[in-house]
Amino acid sequence: MFLSAYGEPDLVERAKDVGAFAYLMKPIRQDDLLPAIKVAFQRFQEAQIQKEQIEDLTEKLETRKWVERAKGILMDRHGLSEQDAFMRIHKQARNTNRKMRDVAESIVEAYKVIE
Repeated sequence: MFLSAYGEPDLVERAKDVGAFAYLMKPIRQDDLLPAIKVAFQRFQEAQIQKEQIEDLTEKLETRKWVERAKGILMDRHGLSEQDAFMRIHKQARNTNRKMRDVAESIVEAYKVIE
């Protein structure tokens, strides 16, 4: 929340640019403060949820990219079908209690060394 005695448009814009969830001008009445805090807190929570969703989707996309690369290597080097290559990565991850992304990265890195 941003509290100011001034309401110039450039000051309001600067408050938005730094991430303010509310802009209040003095003098503030006590009756105005609680609703402003509630709204700002709700917006903050929504922004946090969106940030977590973006991070989750980004991680899933990166995992998919690594798995696709590793599948391609396994298909090319071992003549596996796409499904068999995927199952090999999945099984390795399960058996070693690792994430599929970690297994896929290991496969890609191991074949970089060989080339």
